Parts: sequence; structure tokens; C-alpha cells
Amino acid sequence: MVTRISSQLDPNTRLRQQNQSPSNDVWIAQTSVVNEWGLGEQDMWARLVDRHNEILQTGGVPTDLWRQLGSGLPCTCIKPETGQVNQRCPVCYGSRFVGGFEKFGYSTIFVAASTPGLQLDSGLVIAKKNPWQLELASGKTQGVALTPSYYVTQSLGYSGSVLSGLDGLRKLTQEGILVEYTTNGIDFLPLLGNVDLLEEPSFYVTFRITLTRASASEVSPFFQILRARWQMQQNTQMYISKRSFPEQRWLESFGVRVKLDGVTWWTTPNLGIVGQEPILIQENDLFEINQGIYQPQDPGEEEFPISGRYKPANVQYVEPKGRFLSQRFNIRHLQRDEGELLVF
Repeated sequence: MVTRISSQLDPNTRLRQQNQSPSNDVWIAQTSVVNEWGLGEQDMWARLVDRHNEILQTGGVPTDLWRQLGSGLPCTCIKPETGQVNQRCPVCYGSRFVGGFEKFGYSTIFVAASTPGLQLDSGLVIAKKNPWQLELASGKTQGVALTPSYYVTQSLGYSGSVLSGLDGLRKLTQEGILVEYTTNGIDFLPLLGNVDLLEEPSFYVTFRITLTRASASEVSPFFQILRARWQMQQNTQMYISKRSFPEQRWLESFGVRVKLDGVTWWTTPNLGIVGQEPILIQENDLFEINQGIYQPQDPGEEEFPISGRYKPANVQYVEPKGRFLSQRFNIRHLQRDEGELLVF
């Protein structure tokens, strides 16, 4: 493989001249471009990644990414006898850690029945089920739990919250559970109501969870986990593409093989986002694509709009000469019975 350089080069420079066309264009081995013409190897790889980011931002598929937690507070759904985890657990989604997943570009506060520092009044008890949950004590019609104070800093705004819990056995409502917040330690506001105070760049926030029932004879509502999320960076979507890898032939001219059979999607080390620190895609992560409804296309077309939640599979990293250049993977559509469909 050779590269056309320019007709303005001195054709008598024999060191750089591999072949010369009748139009006086000079052709040179691409390795010479790097090694002899001073492009610089470090600069070459950086330019490749920058170019790939541009390609993704103009023609890639914007995708939400959730990264499975690899550490944190162990979930109480883990069976101590076997170490097995409940794959349908609403607290960890089978990940073994409270919260389960963190959405890329966001920060989420997780409040579960096992959260350290959770203050319960006499109206509440911890029911050590699978997983643990807060319930009203026998004979009580109201109970209150107060969370520790959390410091939210460098926030771009409150994104939303979700509550896992039910208003009594098999009742698919949450009317018996009230979640409030305070930023001054005095005034509590409904979390599902006015959240203007949560839009500040930095503040302290404390949550109050109140369980109630009409009479002590009714089944108690139960609380499992609260998730409250803030946006922490401007770009919150990664980009993936199913097009042919743009520099494949160019790299192969250097003896670098980048073709990965059966691997159909790719992204850059920084997920197509300029300035983003490199992030390794893992097979336990989760994608959600909202690009449209799948439509069959001709075999010659390389990309199509798709939608839904997926998990990456067969993840491979392209690192020619020790330079992290791209990430390749397939994506598997989640089935209806998989707990990750409920990930917030």
C-alpha cells in the first residue's frame, strides 16, 4: 500500500520516492510518511481517534449507556448460604451491589433499606426479606425514615427519580409511600413535586421517606429503594456505528490487522465524545438506542435505525502497537424476561 503525497515534492529525493507517475506525482510507502517525514507516531494515533470521533458524531447512532457497578454496598438479595443473587432484584438488578447500574454522564443517589446511617422512628422496621425492605411496625399506621445528608456538587441539573416499593401486598400503587427532600434541614418538599431547589450546581440534600396506612389491620406498604439522579456532564450519550471501520485498509498497510470477524459495531476509546476520558465497554453494560424502528434494508447498506435495549457481546479492543484505537462488539437485544429492562 502506498500513499499519493504531492506533485510539488522534489522528484529527485530518492529516499522518499517509491514511484513516479507521468504527472510527476510522487508515491511513497506509508511507513515512510511516519518514519521519515516527521508526522510522528503519537500524533498519528491521536489524529486517527479524532477523525473517528468526527465520523461517529456525524454518522453514528447516539446511544444511552449504563455501566454495571463493580463495587459498592452489597445487596441484601445475595443468599449467604450459596452467594447466589436474585436476577430480578429491584435493588441491584442482579449486579450484587445496591443500585445496580449507573447511567453514563449522571450521578445517582441510592437509598435502600440497608443504607448505612438510615434513621428509623418507632413506626418502621426492616423486614429482612430478599431483598430487605422497610415496613410499618405491628400496630403502627405511620413510620418515617430519614436518610444521611448527601452532597451534590458540579451538577448540571436534577434529572429524575424512581421509587421501588408497593402500597401493600400485591397492590401496584405507591400511595402509601411519600418521599420528600430538604436542602436546608428544615423545610421538606415532595420529591415528585417542586424540585427547583435541586437544580442548583451544588447543595446538600436529605430525603425523608414516610409510610402510612389507613388502619393497623391493613397490610403495610413497603419500601425497597429510592434512586435520585443528577446530570453531571454536558454530553451524556455515546456514539456507536455499524459502518466499516474507516482506517482499516490504511492500518493494514502498516501490517496492523484490525478486521474482527463477526464483530459488527464500533466506537472510539472515548465513546465518540471529544475530551472524554477512555472508557472500556464491558459485556455487563447496557445500551439503549432510540433511533427509530428497525426496518430491513438491502444487504449493501451498512447501517440502519434501531431502537430498544441491548447488551454488548464479544467486546474486543483494537490496540495496534499498544495504542488504544477502537472498541468492537456485537449487541444482543434484551429479552422480555430479563431484569435489565427495568434499569433506571
